[in-house]
Amino acid sequence: IERDARLLPLCAAWCGRTPTIQCADALHVSFSTLATGAYRIVANLPYDITTPILWKLLTEEARRPTTITFLLQKEVVDRICAKKGETNLLALLCQGAGEVVRVCAVPKNAFLPPPRVESAVVSIKNIAVTPSAEYLAMLALAKQAFAAPRKKMKSTIGQRAGEFGDRRPEELSVEEWMSLVT
Repeated sequence: IERDARLLPLCAAWCGRTPTIQCADALHVSFSTLATGAYRIVANLPYDITTPILWKLLTEEARRPTTITFLLQKEVVDRICAKKGETNLLALLCQGAGEVVRVCAVPKNAFLPPPRVESAVVSIKNIAVTPSAEYLAMLALAKQAFAAPRKKMKSTIGQRAGEFGDRRPEELSVEEWMSLVT
């Protein structure tokens, strides 16, 4: 899928074969309808659509991809790979869906023209075909808590915070977040 029709011939030439390339906005495409079986997503995404695309792929698609590999800004990859103590909603979304792996850094001189930002490749592997009810419930609860990230969780989600009421949302691991809904 390529939004810019001017790049379609370049994409086809780069692939070295005749791929099916759609000129479309990836935010409005149902990826699961493009493949009959298991599928993977590999993309170079602009920063402004990274989070919406990940939410779409991991929570809205009828069938999720088994693997997602994205070339992104390094700071976004850092957020996706965040550990306990620096957890954020994007990290919960991705780490709760599968195994997150920082693949490599990509130097600025790999691009023409070179960007002003650092880039990296991240992969989310072993994604279940459909999201579990617990995963979706965890994300809904986390959204509520991260709406006020500096507040203690007892202030944002009340008794649902359980034993973690005196902690801030970023202080919990994915497993601790999941324990709040299971």
